[in-house]
Amino acid sequence: MVDANLFNYNFGFIKWILHTLFVLSILSAVSQNKAETSTYEIIVESAPDTIKVNSYCRNFKGAISKRDFLNAELFFDKALELCEKNNFKAGINSLIDIIHFQAIGAGYYKQAINFLFKVKEASIRMNYNIGVSGSINEIGIIYWRQNDTKQALYFYTENINYINKHKVKANLSAAYNNVGLALRQLNKYDMAVEYYNKSLQMCLESGDMECQANAYNNIGTIYQFKHDYEKAIEFHNKSLELRLQIADSIGISMSLGNLGWVLLEQKKFKDAEIYFHQSLGVSRRANDPEGIQEICEGLSKLYEETNQTDKALSYYKEFIATRDTLMNEEVKKELLVKEMQFRYDQEEEKREMEVKSEKMRQQLYTLMALLILFIALVFSLLLFKRFKLTQKQKDVIEKQKKLVEEKQTEITDSIQYAKRIQTTLLAHKEFLNKNLPEYFVYYRPKDIVSGDFYWATHAEIPNHNEEGSFYLAVCDSTGHGVPGAFMSLLNITFLNEAINEKGIYQPNEVFNHVRKRLIESISQDGGQEGMDAILVQFNKKDLSINYAAANNPPVVVRNKEVIELPYDKLPVGQSESESQFNNYSFQLQKDDMLYLFTDGYADQFGGPKSKKFMYHRLNELFVSLHHLPVSKQQAALADTFENWKGTLDQIDDVCIIGIRI
Repeated sequence: MVDANLFNYNFGFIKWILHTLFVLSILSAVSQNKAETSTYEIIVESAPDTIKVNSYCRNFKGAISKRDFLNAELFFDKALELCEKNNFKAGINSLIDIIHFQAIGAGYYKQAINFLFKVKEASIRMNYNIGVSGSINEIGIIYWRQNDTKQALYFYTENINYINKHKVKANLSAAYNNVGLALRQLNKYDMAVEYYNKSLQMCLESGDMECQANAYNNIGTIYQFKHDYEKAIEFHNKSLELRLQIADSIGISMSLGNLGWVLLEQKKFKDAEIYFHQSLGVSRRANDPEGIQEICEGLSKLYEETNQTDKALSYYKEFIATRDTLMNEEVKKELLVKEMQFRYDQEEEKREMEVKSEKMRQQLYTLMALLILFIALVFSLLLFKRFKLTQKQKDVIEKQKKLVEEKQTEITDSIQYAKRIQTTLLAHKEFLNKNLPEYFVYYRPKDIVSGDFYWATHAEIPNHNEEGSFYLAVCDSTGHGVPGAFMSLLNITFLNEAINEKGIYQPNEVFNHVRKRLIESISQDGGQEGMDAILVQFNKKDLSINYAAANNPPVVVRNKEVIELPYDKLPVGQSESESQFNNYSFQLQKDDMLYLFTDGYADQFGGPKSKKFMYHRLNELFVSLHHLPVSKQQAALADTFENWKGTLDQIDDVCIIGIRI
């Protein structure tokens, strides 16, 4: 409270004093800059124009490196003026190179675009087409680096039109390649290949092996996106052969990695593993973090698909660590660029203030110097104390924020990985397609991972039939989110154990076995963990089913009539009742719709009065949809759920499977 009153006291007078101090500091800096500039100009002005240009270019480059944009603009303008005056084209090339490597490379895009438009206009007046083309291309690169692909494509295309109109062959290969990159980013693959081939033709004519290797790589990548793996491998191999000849380590790693990705998409896991490890070795030796990140992601996916969980997790962790390192570097760079932009804007404001302040300079020096010094000292001490206190508080807040963000990221990454593991244990689409010709699955977890799951298997039953039996389960484990996901993994394990290891084939006996295993494993302390579930055994020959149902009834819709099948009112797990599960049978008919579902859909709150959807409304929905193709049924269920839920939160996991007989 004391500090606030002190700062409000006689504020108009203090504001005038501070303004005067600020003006005087600017005038002092201006006087010093003018003295230094005058000395520099005396030395440079005595040299020939070409030497002056080279000197100004060096100072232009140095000023950008120091982030001194005012002097950078001064040296740039002088160099450009002499280049145009003497038709000095080499100087134009030097300026474009400095802009590319120093300004664009460091992320100073606003200043770089300003410089490039000036170079372009000067090159037009000089009739120097290479300078015009280079400037247009660099502007396109700036938009590309800012992820504005459409604007980048506009300038890349303008560059090609200019090159073709004025027959400038020097930059044509790079121009075609840049257009190809932009088109690929916009998913226009056929057009991208067309431009990459034009770039390749120019590279072949010039004999530039690095250029050829890059063109082959880009063409191979397009064919990979189009799933034309034979051509993708052909072009990636051509790129690899050239990169080996020119000893391009990062390029070699890229080509090996691309071949690994193609083979992984083809499910050729052993060959993909070889290429990935070769690529990773090259990337490590070349200290290429981007290459390491790319390959670790590939190896993680490969080992995940081959059920080598430990290796998949190890490489996934390395992928995350490398990605985070690169992201942190990008964030630091972005913050530095913003800081430099702020400083540049401040210096622009100071320069405008110079003109207004010149008339007051002598008066303010003599009349206010001592008073300003005293007031500045007092306020500096007060501000320093306030700054130290504020900085200390800020540091504490930043540390706490960083800790929370790190923990949140760790938790989210772990849950996402758990989701990938859980997804691999659900019934695979290919397996369901093989055994259920016409069906849909509407699966909507409440959180990232789910307590609801659907599982299927096929068992060869002795003395049963030649085809064996197909089993399908739709289950709702206790809880949702991470606890529910753990229960679902345990329930899947016990279902698989019963049928595929113990040879238990009657659905009710399978449930009895799973209940026993759950009680033995996790319910010794009286907990109620388990699941509500339906397990159906299909007999394809006579369209009949055997099934067990725990707290969830299967539903059949036949000729606009709902048939609720019988079920047992007890869960698969610890409960007050010790009754055994019943085995039910039902004779299906052609074109029947069989629906298996959990309670999440019916229990969802929503509608105009925020009430539950309820089972009777769900059955009416089944009747209204059962005649539609299964894909449209799924879409209608999803739309109805979203409309009913509205802005309310989803309260439980949802799983519905519909099967047309």
